[in-house]
Amino acid sequence: MPISIHVLVRSFLTCLLLACTSVASAEWDGDIEGGTVLRDGNNASRLRLSLYNDERPFTQSIQADWIRYRDGNGYRLGYLPRFWIDNQLYLFGSAEYRVEQPLDIDRSYLASVGAGYRLFDSNTRRLGLEAGIGYRGTRFESALETSDADQTEGFVQVRAYLVQTILEALRADADISLLEGESVGEQQVDVGVAYRVGGGAVRLGYRVRRLTRDNAPSIEDDSTSIGFVYGF
Repeated sequence: MPISIHVLVRSFLTCLLLACTSVASAEWDGDIEGGTVLRDGNNASRLRLSLYNDERPFTQSIQADWIRYRDGNGYRLGYLPRFWIDNQLYLFGSAEYRVEQPLDIDRSYLASVGAGYRLFDSNTRRLGLEAGIGYRGTRFESALETSDADQTEGFVQVRAYLVQTILEALRADADISLLEGESVGEQQVDVGVAYRVGGGAVRLGYRVRRLTRDNAPSIEDDSTSIGFVYGF
C-alpha cells in the first residue's frame, strides 16, 4: 500500500505534541463501565475506563478496556485527539495497543491520522464520518510456532458513528468501521442502547467483527454485552 511512513510519522508526532501541551491544562470528564460479555455460550467479565475532554478546538479521549475470558485476558488502550477546524470538520490522530484473543491477536499496535466530518451535532443527535490512513503491527497467536515477528503494514480506514437520544433517559448508539491493509482487514459493527438510572446508566450492546488474513481462514466473532456505566 503506497502510504508514506514519513508523512504519517510527522502527522502523528504533530498530534502527539498538541496532546502533550494540552493534557496538563485540560479538564477531564470520564466514566467507568463494568459488566459481562456473552459470546459462544461463555461469559467474560469486562471493565472499561473512558476519559474525555471536549473543549474545542482540541478535544481528546482515552479509553482502556480489560476483558477476562475463560482462558485468558484481553486488553485495549487507545488515545484519540481531534483538532476542530470549524463546527463540523476536524482532523484526528489515533494510537492503540491491544490483545484480542477472539481474533487470534497476540498483540497489535497502530497509529493513524485522518479527517472527520460531523453531519449532525446537537444535544440529541451526533452523526459523523471519518477516513484516514495508518500503520500497524500485529502478531497472531496461531503464527507463534513459526515466528514471533510482528506483521507490519499500512492501512486505510473508514468509520461512521451515530449517537441518538430517543427519550430523555434512553439513548442509542452505532459505530461501523472498516480497516483494510494489504494482507489484513477488519470490519466491525457495534450497536447499543443505554437507559439512564440514578447515578449512571445500564447499557446493552451487540458487536459483530470479522478479520481476514492472507493465507489464513477468516475469523468471525459476535458478542452481546450488558453493563452499568457510572459517570464522573
